[in-house]
Amino acid sequence: MICKALCCVFVLSLCCRAQFIPEKSAREEANCGCQGQRETSNQGDFIKLSSRQMRSHVARAVPLARPALGNQIRLNGVMEIQVRFGSDGKVACAAAVSGNPLAVASAMEAVPKWSFKPVVDAKGRKHGGCGRLRIAYRFSDTESSTSVQ
Repeated sequence: MICKALCCVFVLSLCCRAQFIPEKSAREEANCGCQGQRETSNQGDFIKLSSRQMRSHVARAVPLARPALGNQIRLNGVMEIQVRFGSDGKVACAAAVSGNPLAVASAMEAVPKWSFKPVVDAKGRKHGGCGRLRIAYRFSDTESSTSVQ
């Protein structure tokens, strides 16, 4: 049983890593990343934010779901994700930068459901934002927790 679970974890980690952890190509950085201080995409203007600013703009964070690998799972750590949100506060793009593939898979399901406070400039105009977030997670047999660092 343990061998079967370990094989499943190994296969899932390979699949998740290939699917969710992007190579940092120019095209992907332009799609989900922030290159300059202010960018324009098809979702409108967005402003590059530091990790601290990104954390302060999180309005609602949906907790990560515990991976469905049976009852005997214990997993904790920190992952880093690149997020871009629109002026309406909805997530436009999320991509994993680092983290355990099982936790990343859970994050890629939860983060699009998050909402953010728009960035308001000096003239009172609302803009989207982009930057990196560090997410701490803990999954065990009986509980799971998620926090933005």
